[in-house]
Amino acid sequence: GVPIGGVLAAANGALVTLFSWQSIFVAMACVIVVSGLLCLLLVEAQHHTAHKSIAATVRHMLQVGRITNIRVLFLANIPWNMGQANFFSYLTIFMREAAGTSQPVAGLVLGLAQISSALGRIGWGVVSDTLFRGARKWITVGLCGASAVLMLAMAAVEPGVGLWLGIALAFGLGVSIASYPTLAQTLAVESVEPGQSGAALGYSLMGTSIGGVVGPPIFGAVVDYTGDLADGWITTAIFVALGTALVAMTVRERSRG
Repeated sequence: GVPIGGVLAAANGALVTLFSWQSIFVAMACVIVVSGLLCLLLVEAQHHTAHKSIAATVRHMLQVGRITNIRVLFLANIPWNMGQANFFSYLTIFMREAAGTSQPVAGLVLGLAQISSALGRIGWGVVSDTLFRGARKWITVGLCGASAVLMLAMAAVEPGVGLWLGIALAFGLGVSIASYPTLAQTLAVESVEPGQSGAALGYSLMGTSIGGVVGPPIFGAVVDYTGDLADGWITTAIFVALGTALVAMTVRERSRG
């Protein structure tokens, strides 16, 4: 669902040639309101059963937080989602300034990245379930490690022939850094007992949220300081590589029969 929404959002880059950006923002705001109202249909009536006390809930969360895999994945999701957030936040401006494309073309490249992300999120899950018999760790490590290399290659994008390199890298990053979350979240859930799945997923998503908040400002600060967008990609690649190394060295998957 997230990548599909991204594909639709990427089309806005082309729509700016037909409509004002204010009109596009208003239209998107209306879509969000309607979506929120539709979500009310999913709300179930609360069952009046016994609930855990706040203290018991806190103890449960702390217990899950002491599991090594959960702590490591929480920390790794910060730089990993820095990579994803920076990729989607700066891709269009990078394609315009570094590759010299028009806004509609930059929007199409963003759409391509979102499509490849949608395919990757489903495809890598199928691969891990079948070819790797449910193993998630090394596919996740491979995807994030490859994305760090691809981000370093973004520094070579330039006008002319370099445009095609940028398009290829956008596709590659779509199926790597933009596709890892489903595997990482599944890895976190499978690291705990079934009754702890919600807390494990919460820790994972908290790291993801932190990365999404701090990533773009760090990228922007680096670019402002050096004056080169390539330095933003290099910095991001370093962060992503550190998170990948941490998971590779410390996360242990449960044995499978």
